[in-house]
Amino acid sequence: FASYNLRMCAGLMLPALYSVSNLDYNRQCEEIEALHAAGRLLRFAPSKPVEVSRLERNMEKLGELYWIGYQDCLNALDEIREYLGCTEK
Repeated sequence: FASYNLRMCAGLMLPALYSVSNLDYNRQCEEIEALHAAGRLLRFAPSKPVEVSRLERNMEKLGELYWIGYQDCLNALDEIREYLGCTEK
């Protein structure tokens, strides 16, 4: 994804297409689901709904979201390692 602009799709970062129609969004979400089901993509999303705006200034909300992400990552470490083929802990 390094050379792409990224955008969110159901909590997932996707390469952005220049068209932002709901048809493109839905197609991309379906593609993500198919790649995940085939084991070609690791799908990672927050365990709780994200309730902050893009311009959020409430540091308590931002801190809570940070720790949700941190805990989600810790909980998913084994799955991430397996997907990446890392055997050492």
